[in-house]
Amino acid sequence: MGRLFLTVAAVLLFCGCSGEKIPEIREKRICSLSAAATVILEKLGVPPAAVDQYGSIAASPGIPVIGKGTAISQERLLELKINTLIVWSYQKNALEHLTRYGMKLVVVEPFRNANYSNQVMKIGNLVGRGPAAQKIVAEHQKTMKALQTSAEKKKRVYFELYTRNRGAGDDSGIGDLLRAAGGKSILAKSTLTGTEYIVRQNPEVIFFVEGFGSADEIMNRSGFSAVDAVKRKAVFAVPRRLLIEGAFPAEAVAFFKKRMN
Repeated sequence: MGRLFLTVAAVLLFCGCSGEKIPEIREKRICSLSAAATVILEKLGVPPAAVDQYGSIAASPGIPVIGKGTAISQERLLELKINTLIVWSYQKNALEHLTRYGMKLVVVEPFRNANYSNQVMKIGNLVGRGPAAQKIVAEHQKTMKALQTSAEKKKRVYFELYTRNRGAGDDSGIGDLLRAAGGKSILAKSTLTGTEYIVRQNPEVIFFVEGFGSADEIMNRSGFSAVDAVKRKAVFAVPRRLLIEGAFPAEAVAFFKKRMN
């Protein structure tokens, strides 16, 4: 018995003298404010413990909603024992104060074709699912490669965002998806533009967000009867879930490509 006591004491003394702390192992309780990150966590089999209102469309039924954007409930986060927050880069400063409660902020950038793989791997490594994340990346790359068109001439596209004459630009996440599908936005940047400009650019295809307008309303706008997209009746509503940034890129490209051909 005495020998056992001395052995245990020696081990404890060694650990104390080495200056190394035994790492604290905590279960990750994640709140995701990024709908794209939520979709990836679901695919990895590690759904978040909470989401915000914007991301609830991408989350499994029953996952608690703790606010909207950066207007989230600190009390609810603590009640749900959240210790990790996945936030967009532009939300970081507004939520920095939550670190004082032991919450770690994990920052993700807006998802674009160029950074999709790195962001998936970052989320996969966060939850200890690196190999599974690699499979998601490989499948994504394979699907996108099969979908992408090498046509030199891209179809001119006007993609209306939620309100009349506000369009998605070529330099945007939606612009990335349109190019992959064989199109190109008539706008360089996402912005409000004029009816005259849209008519002058003569888009061959028009997309709009489902629930925000209608094909008939767009086709009957002043001057639009001269637009190729209207002549061809190539005016299509896009399901909102396909526009969740970085959530369903391959599915979105397939949707656009089918309607542009």
